[in-house]
Amino acid sequence: LMKILFMAQLARPDALRAIGILTTVITRWTKLDDKKLHRLICYLKTTREHRLVGFIGDGVSVLTPGTWTDADLASCKQSYRSTSGVFNAILGPHSRFPLAFLSKKQTCVSHSTPEAELVSADVGIRTKGLPALSLWEVLLGRAVQLLLFQDNQATACIMKSGKAPTLNHVSRTHGINIKWLHERICSPDIDLWDCHTDDMAADIFTKCFINVPKWKSVCGLIGVLPPDT
Repeated sequence: LMKILFMAQLARPDALRAIGILTTVITRWTKLDDKKLHRLICYLKTTREHRLVGFIGDGVSVLTPGTWTDADLASCKQSYRSTSGVFNAILGPHSRFPLAFLSKKQTCVSHSTPEAELVSADVGIRTKGLPALSLWEVLLGRAVQLLLFQDNQATACIMKSGKAPTLNHVSRTHGINIKWLHERICSPDIDLWDCHTDDMAADIFTKCFINVPKWKSVCGLIGVLPPDT
Protein backbone atom coordinates (compact mmCIF):
# COMPACT_ATOMS: atom_id res chain seq x y z
CA LEU A 1 0.00 0.00 0.00
CA MET A 2 2.76 2.44 0.90
CA LYS A 3 4.63 1.73 -2.35
CA ILE A 4 1.49 2.48 -4.37
CA LEU A 5 0.80 5.59 -2.30
CA PHE A 6 4.33 6.89 -2.94
CA MET A 7 3.94 6.20 -6.65
CA ALA A 8 0.54 7.92 -6.75
CA GLN A 9 1.87 11.03 -5.02
CA LEU A 10 4.87 11.13 -7.34
CA ALA A 11 3.52 10.46 -10.84
CA ARG A 12 0.12 8.70 -10.90
CA PRO A 13 -2.39 10.97 -9.17
CA ASP A 14 -5.25 9.09 -10.85
CA ALA A 15 -4.70 6.33 -8.24
CA LEU A 16 -4.53 8.69 -5.27
CA ARG A 17 -8.21 8.51 -4.33
CA ALA A 18 -8.38 4.71 -4.51
CA ILE A 19 -5.22 4.10 -2.51
CA GLY A 20 -6.26 6.79 -0.02
CA ILE A 21 -9.43 4.86 0.77
CA LEU A 22 -7.49 1.63 1.37
CA THR A 23 -4.92 3.24 3.66
CA THR A 24 -7.69 4.31 6.05
CA VAL A 25 -8.88 0.72 6.67
CA ILE A 26 -5.57 -1.06 7.34
CA THR A 27 -6.59 -1.82 10.94
CA ARG A 28 -10.01 -3.18 9.94
CA TRP A 29 -9.20 -4.92 6.66
CA THR A 30 -11.92 -7.12 5.10
CA LYS A 31 -12.28 -9.44 2.10
CA LEU A 32 -13.95 -6.59 0.23
CA ASP A 33 -10.78 -4.53 0.70
CA ASP A 34 -8.80 -7.41 -0.79
CA LYS A 35 -10.99 -7.16 -3.89
CA LYS A 36 -10.53 -3.38 -4.02
CA LEU A 37 -6.76 -3.72 -3.79
CA HIS A 38 -6.75 -6.42 -6.48
CA ARG A 39 -8.79 -4.20 -8.79
CA LEU A 40 -6.43 -1.29 -8.18
CA ILE A 41 -3.39 -3.45 -8.97
CA CYS A 42 -5.07 -4.66 -12.16
CA TYR A 43 -5.80 -1.07 -13.20
CA LEU A 44 -2.19 0.00 -12.60
CA LYS A 45 -0.90 -3.02 -14.54
CA THR A 46 -3.08 -2.34 -17.57
CA THR A 47 -2.22 1.39 -17.53
CA ARG A 48 1.49 1.10 -16.72
CA GLU A 49 2.33 3.04 -19.91
CA HIS A 50 0.34 6.07 -18.75
CA ARG A 51 2.38 9.15 -17.90
CA LEU A 52 1.86 12.39 -16.00
CA VAL A 53 2.18 15.01 -18.74
CA GLY A 54 2.59 18.77 -18.55
CA PHE A 55 3.33 21.29 -21.25
CA ILE A 56 4.57 24.87 -21.36
CA GLY A 57 3.97 26.85 -24.55
CA ASP A 58 4.15 30.41 -23.23
CA GLY A 59 6.75 32.82 -21.94
CA VAL A 60 7.16 33.44 -18.23
CA SER A 61 5.41 36.80 -18.55
CA VAL A 62 1.96 35.15 -18.86
CA LEU A 63 2.33 32.12 -16.59
CA THR A 64 0.28 32.03 -13.39
CA PRO A 65 -0.50 29.34 -10.75
CA GLY A 66 -3.97 27.85 -10.57
CA THR A 67 -5.70 25.76 -7.90
CA TRP A 68 -8.83 23.63 -8.20
CA THR A 69 -10.63 22.56 -4.99
CA ASP A 70 -13.53 20.14 -4.67
CA ALA A 71 -15.25 17.96 -2.07
CA ASP A 72 -17.55 14.95 -2.08
CA LEU A 73 -20.13 15.06 0.71
CA ALA A 74 -20.13 12.03 3.07
CA SER A 75 -18.05 9.95 0.66
CA CYS A 76 -16.93 7.58 3.45
CA LYS A 77 -19.84 5.21 4.13
CA GLN A 78 -18.48 4.17 7.53
CA SER A 79 -17.74 7.57 9.10
CA TYR A 80 -19.80 9.77 6.73
CA ARG A 81 -16.88 12.15 6.46
CA SER A 82 -16.29 14.06 3.25
CA THR A 83 -13.17 14.02 1.09
CA SER A 84 -11.20 17.11 0.06
CA GLY A 85 -9.53 17.21 -3.34
CA VAL A 86 -6.96 19.77 -4.52
CA PHE A 87 -5.12 20.11 -7.82
CA ASN A 88 -2.45 22.73 -8.42
CA ALA A 89 -0.86 23.62 -11.77
CA ILE A 90 0.98 26.42 -13.57
CA LEU A 91 -1.22 27.86 -16.32
CA GLY A 92 -1.02 29.97 -19.44
CA PRO A 93 -2.87 30.38 -22.76
CA HIS A 94 -0.90 27.40 -24.11
CA SER A 95 0.41 25.94 -20.85
CA ARG A 96 -0.80 23.48 -18.20
CA PHE A 97 1.82 21.86 -15.99
CA PRO A 98 0.75 19.83 -12.91
CA LEU A 99 2.49 20.82 -9.69
CA ALA A 100 0.74 19.21 -6.73
CA PHE A 101 -2.36 17.20 -5.82
CA LEU A 102 -4.18 16.15 -2.67
CA SER A 103 -6.90 13.70 -1.71
CA LYS A 104 -7.66 13.74 2.00
CA LYS A 105 -10.51 12.67 4.23
CA GLN A 106 -11.83 15.55 6.33
CA THR A 107 -11.48 15.43 10.10
CA CYS A 108 -15.19 15.50 10.96
CA VAL A 109 -18.62 15.15 9.39
CA SER A 110 -20.00 17.97 7.22
CA HIS A 111 -23.73 18.64 7.09
CA SER A 112 -23.93 20.12 3.59
CA THR A 113 -22.01 20.34 0.33
CA PRO A 114 -21.05 24.03 0.84
CA GLU A 115 -19.62 23.14 4.25
CA ALA A 116 -17.47 20.36 2.78
CA GLU A 117 -16.45 22.60 -0.15
CA LEU A 118 -15.36 25.38 2.22
CA VAL A 119 -13.14 22.96 4.11
CA SER A 120 -11.59 21.81 0.84
CA ALA A 121 -11.05 25.40 -0.32
CA ASP A 122 -9.36 26.26 2.97
CA VAL A 123 -7.01 23.27 2.64
CA GLY A 124 -6.26 24.08 -0.99
CA ILE A 125 -5.49 27.74 -0.40
CA ARG A 126 -3.40 27.19 2.74
CA THR A 127 -1.41 24.11 1.73
CA LYS A 128 -1.10 24.41 -2.06
CA GLY A 129 -2.26 27.78 -3.37
CA LEU A 130 -0.50 30.34 -1.22
CA PRO A 131 2.81 28.41 -0.97
CA ALA A 132 2.81 28.13 -4.79
CA LEU A 133 2.13 31.86 -5.02
CA SER A 134 5.18 32.65 -2.91
CA LEU A 135 7.32 30.23 -4.92
CA TRP A 136 6.35 31.55 -8.34
CA GLU A 137 6.79 35.18 -7.34
CA VAL A 138 10.43 34.32 -6.63
CA LEU A 139 10.90 32.18 -9.77
CA LEU A 140 9.18 34.61 -12.15
CA GLY A 141 10.52 37.75 -10.51
CA ARG A 142 7.15 39.51 -10.51
CA ALA A 143 3.86 39.65 -8.63
CA VAL A 144 1.49 36.86 -9.65
CA GLN A 145 -2.15 36.13 -8.86
CA LEU A 146 -3.49 32.72 -7.90
CA LEU A 147 -6.45 31.55 -9.97
CA LEU A 148 -8.84 29.64 -7.69
CA PHE A 149 -11.40 27.46 -9.49
CA GLN A 150 -14.63 26.51 -7.69
CA ASP A 151 -17.63 24.71 -9.24
CA ASN A 152 -20.07 25.19 -6.35
CA GLN A 153 -21.79 28.57 -6.62
CA ALA A 154 -23.09 28.55 -3.05
CA THR A 155 -19.55 28.07 -1.75
CA ALA A 156 -18.24 30.84 -4.02
CA CYS A 157 -20.95 33.24 -2.75
CA ILE A 158 -20.07 32.45 0.87
CA MET A 159 -16.37 33.11 0.26
CA LYS A 160 -17.15 36.37 -1.56
CA SER A 161 -19.52 37.67 1.13
CA GLY A 162 -17.82 36.19 4.19
CA LYS A 163 -21.25 35.45 5.67
CA ALA A 164 -22.83 32.06 6.37
CA PRO A 165 -25.20 32.14 9.38
CA THR A 166 -25.89 28.41 9.13
CA LEU A 167 -22.16 27.56 9.19
CA ASN A 168 -21.07 29.38 12.34
CA HIS A 169 -19.99 26.04 13.79
CA VAL A 170 -17.24 25.27 11.25
CA SER A 171 -14.57 27.24 13.10
CA ARG A 172 -15.07 24.92 16.08
CA THR A 173 -15.69 21.61 14.25
CA HIS A 174 -13.40 21.89 11.22
CA GLY A 175 -10.97 24.51 12.49
CA ILE A 176 -11.49 26.87 9.53
CA ASN A 177 -12.46 30.53 9.47
CA ILE A 178 -14.88 31.77 6.80
CA LYS A 179 -13.77 35.36 7.42
CA TRP A 180 -10.20 34.34 6.62
CA LEU A 181 -11.33 32.77 3.35
CA HIS A 182 -13.27 35.94 2.56
CA GLU A 183 -10.19 38.10 3.20
CA ARG A 184 -8.06 35.91 0.94
CA ILE A 185 -10.62 35.97 -1.88
CA CYS A 186 -10.96 39.76 -1.64
CA SER A 187 -7.20 40.29 -1.57
CA PRO A 188 -5.24 40.97 -4.79
CA ASP A 189 -3.45 37.63 -4.33
CA ILE A 190 -6.39 35.42 -5.38
CA ASP A 191 -8.85 35.59 -8.28
CA LEU A 192 -11.91 33.34 -7.80
CA TRP A 193 -13.20 31.75 -11.01
CA ASP A 194 -16.46 29.89 -11.61
CA CYS A 195 -15.59 26.45 -12.99
CA HIS A 196 -17.93 24.12 -14.88
CA THR A 197 -18.31 20.71 -13.26
CA ASP A 198 -16.91 18.97 -16.35
CA ASP A 199 -13.73 21.07 -16.06
CA MET A 200 -13.18 20.51 -12.33
CA ALA A 201 -9.72 18.91 -12.21
CA ALA A 202 -10.02 18.05 -8.49
CA ASP A 203 -13.06 15.80 -9.10
CA ILE A 204 -10.87 12.73 -9.54
CA PHE A 205 -9.53 13.12 -5.98
CA THR A 206 -12.97 13.07 -4.33
CA LYS A 207 -15.28 10.80 -6.34
CA CYS A 208 -15.45 7.30 -7.79
CA PHE A 209 -16.21 6.95 -11.50
CA ILE A 210 -17.76 3.96 -13.27
CA ASN A 211 -18.21 5.61 -16.67
CA VAL A 212 -15.16 4.97 -18.89
CA PRO A 213 -15.38 8.14 -21.05
CA LYS A 214 -15.82 10.28 -17.93
CA TRP A 215 -12.85 8.57 -16.26
CA LYS A 216 -10.65 9.25 -19.29
CA SER A 217 -11.83 12.85 -19.28
CA VAL A 218 -10.96 13.50 -15.61
CA CYS A 219 -7.60 11.77 -16.06
CA GLY A 220 -6.89 14.15 -18.91
CA LEU A 221 -7.73 17.14 -16.72
CA ILE A 222 -4.86 16.26 -14.36
CA GLY A 223 -2.48 15.30 -17.17
CA VAL A 224 -2.47 11.49 -16.84
CA LEU A 225 -2.47 10.29 -20.45
CA PRO A 226 -1.65 7.15 -22.45
CA PRO A 227 1.46 7.32 -24.66
CA ASP A 228 -0.52 7.53 -27.92
CA THR A 229 -2.38 10.71 -26.88
